[in-house]
Parts: sequence; structure tokens; C-alpha cells
Amino acid sequence: MPAAPKSSRTKEFDTVPETPKLSYEQRSKRDRKPITRYSEHGFARLVAGPQSYKEAIVSLDSDAWQHAMIEEHQAIMDASIWEEVDM
Repeated sequence: MPAAPKSSRTKEFDTVPETPKLSYEQRSKRDRKPITRYSEHGFARLVAGPQSYKEAIVSLDSDAWQHAMIEEHQAIMDASIWEEVDM
């Protein structure tokens, strides 16, 4: 079987090129300020949302959850993702 022709994109080296030395020592000289836009400790407050409809409706934020559900339902209907049918 004959050998496959060499690609014109292949470059042969007599020696392996040396990897350039990279310096990660450079750091900003500015004073670093703590992030305070999320909370007094600089961390985002992570709050788990309700896991069910019942939890959403009985929560303190039930009005907001109800509004969000209506908006989501309307977006689904506008996008024709599914259609309501009588059962």
C-alpha cells in the first residue's frame, strides 16, 4: 500500500520550539475595596424559592409569585409552546 502524501500544512522541526516564559507576577497597584453591593458581608444572599405551588401561595411573597406565574403562563401561551384543552 503506498504511503499517504504529506500535507502541505505540516511543518517539520529539527528542534522543538521553546515554550515562552509567562509571568503572572503582574498585579494591579490599585487598592482593593470589598464588594458591598450585595450585602454587608460582600456575598450574595441566596434564598431558596418555593418548591411547590402551595409553598409559593402561602409564602410572604405570594403576590409576587402569583404575578410571576401569570406572566410565565402568558409567555408560554404567546409562544404557542402548548395549548390548553378541555378534559
